[in-house]
Amino acid sequence: MITRYTFHEGKLTIAINGHVDSSMAMMLQEEMNAAIEKHRSKTTELVLDAEGMSHISSLGLRCILQLKKEWPEVQVVNCCADVYNVFKMTGFTRIITVTKSLPRFSSEILEPVEGLEGVYHLSDETMVKVFPRATELQAVEREVKSSRELFIRGVPTVMTFEVVRVDDCYGLVFESVEKKAMDAATLGELMKRFHQHIIEPNEQIPSAIETEKQKVRDKAAEYGEERTAKMFQVLNTIPDGSALVHGNFSMQKVAFSERGAKPVITDLGSICFGNPVLDMTSLYNSLPETQRTEYFDELLRAYYNNESEASVEKIRQNIVTLAKAYRCFEEGVTDCWDEIFSDLHFKMDFAERIRQLERQRFYLNGDVNIDWVASHLATNRHYVSDYFNKVLHVTFSDYINNLRLEYAVSLIRSGRVLQQDIASSAGFNSDHTFRRLFKQKYGCTPSQFK
Repeated sequence: MITRYTFHEGKLTIAINGHVDSSMAMMLQEEMNAAIEKHRSKTTELVLDAEGMSHISSLGLRCILQLKKEWPEVQVVNCCADVYNVFKMTGFTRIITVTKSLPRFSSEILEPVEGLEGVYHLSDETMVKVFPRATELQAVEREVKSSRELFIRGVPTVMTFEVVRVDDCYGLVFESVEKKAMDAATLGELMKRFHQHIIEPNEQIPSAIETEKQKVRDKAAEYGEERTAKMFQVLNTIPDGSALVHGNFSMQKVAFSERGAKPVITDLGSICFGNPVLDMTSLYNSLPETQRTEYFDELLRAYYNNESEASVEKIRQNIVTLAKAYRCFEEGVTDCWDEIFSDLHFKMDFAERIRQLERQRFYLNGDVNIDWVASHLATNRHYVSDYFNKVLHVTFSDYINNLRLEYAVSLIRSGRVLQQDIASSAGFNSDHTFRRLFKQKYGCTPSQFK
């Protein structure tokens, strides 16, 4: 036999082995048909695993072409380079999904990275993160895509390279990082830079609150309705947001890249959009008891460096209370909920909600307008317009442009951005408009500004 097959939950996988030349094509056809007939009524997905195949002839290709007529969505996976090239040169990759085999490594010969669970050294410049055995390839590929897109956007994260296999698990290769102690101020500034990125709601990136609610639903059968309802009630008090949220943040998710010089956030498989307080709460619960006072307070001061002490203390109380709610939910404590609800004060006035958007630098999005703000604050454009005109005594357009101009000045002073890129980096869609408003406000052109 040149094939073997497995069937699981509607997926029929036929593994093809050896040198499939013209003399073996008929046998290949018969064995594939026999496997299909046995599970035809229950098969919803057909995959041909070519990991063990070293060659395929034109007659072998015709067998697969015949199969495609009955199974249009058939896939060929794990092809070696030579077999993949045959599929590509004959045009099969245009009509059938054909994928190459992934590079393989053994954990027995890889050196674990100290301080990073499930991560191994590959070379002086790369590491590999090994996923749990049950993790599917699609989940790994989603993390690769998210990591690359966020890296390009300037999010402080690691550079990723390729998906590999380590033993029977998938792995993700990324640039080498160094795991060492990170002081509270550095971590606070790192989280702030991460959260300042605004995420437009889309199908690829879920809502942080909805993700948390789904975690609670998943435990409803085990924890009971009353316990689940209490946690839902807590989550419903958290204001919505549009910030990039890690979704599973802890000290294990931070490291240093560029030979220990640049702090970064790792493991972006759970990213979502919402309120950064969820990441703060996750971090707080992951800290040892000894770091939940001075260390965490210093982190909050660095993160909310533009806020008053009273505001930071209010934020801290909410984080600590929310962290307590999560612990009570997990541990089944029943006499804590009244105190939790009395201590939670997430409700913000409209001015604070505007300031929250400012902290997230929403104005750097060139598509932001008054309707965008109204939508994100769950109100209407007339209320937003009245707030700026009657309370702040400024038009919405002037308000946004002033924020963008102030940010442009910070870029000019930093010297990190080329002159020709400052306008777009500050949220302006027109370089002409940027230069006109800049000269109007500061009395000189951006290139003359000192």
